Amino acid sequence: DAEQSPSAEVSEAEHAGVLRQVRESRADVLFVGMGTPFKEVWCHRHREELATPVVIPVGGSFDVLAGFVRRAPRWMQRVGLEWFWRFLMEPRRMWKRYLTTNTRFIALVCRELFRRHTAPPRQPRTTKFDCRSQCQQRDRVSLSRRT
Repeated sequence: DAEQSPSAEVSEAEHAGVLRQVRESRADVLFVGMGTPFKEVWCHRHREELATPVVIPVGGSFDVLAGFVRRAPRWMQRVGLEWFWRFLMEPRRMWKRYLTTNTRFIALVCRELFRRHTAPPRQPRTTKFDCRSQCQQRDRVSLSRRT
């Protein structure tokens, strides 16, 4: 259970040691490279103990930067399919995450599109400042001064 233990591989004593090291370092920014959802749980659970102004959960970014994990080809990155590349590289690990999160996302998008399609048309906003009438009024004043 992620709420009870942020990471199955690390004991509470090891967590305490990491917290002590972070506090002693007096770091201004901490990048947390644990897996999902452990990094979010760990950061939330220990945010007060860390005494670090900025804590950023980065997940597997260190593995990518270190070259342990290959990124998707550029064309897949450009069209937003890097998630699919990750799925192809690690299907046993990623299938459940992508099935649940992507399905929920697609359902939310479909619901919003349906809502927009079935909603009555929106009336355009009226502004307090109407540029055309202001310009016409300015021109009338300018013409009246000349005559």
